Amino acid sequence: MADRNIGIKVSEELYKKIKVKIANDGKTLKDYVLELIQKDLEIGQ
Repeated sequence: MADRNIGIKVSEELYKKIKVKIANDGKTLKDYVLELIQKDLEIGQ
């Protein structure tokens, strides 16, 4: 299966908060977002 892209726009304030969070956690933005989506999908099943 081919990889697909998902793009979203967020406010500058939210972007800064996300960047601080992932830096503190030692994660990439991709890993952080994918982890959130995977957790949500597992809970919703």
